[in-house]
Amino acid sequence: AVIPYYGYARQDRKAQARDPITAKLIANLLTTAGADRVLTIDLHAPQIQGFFDIPVDHLYGATILAEYFTEKNLGDITV
Repeated sequence: AVIPYYGYARQDRKAQARDPITAKLIANLLTTAGADRVLTIDLHAPQIQGFFDIPVDHLYGATILAEYFTEKNLGDITV
């Protein structure tokens, strides 16, 4: 499964007692749906990879974007 944005990545802990860890629930749903590997970009926290029972390929977008803007020779830019 290719997941460019894992929307439940910030729900990786319990805020109160009896709250579900939704990131783990969605990971289990993806596995049950038949995914045998996950490709995702810029997870909120590295521990999200541990919620999956299948291999996770976590890519970082910052290096790709930095290279892209460097090649554009835009000069002194501010983000």
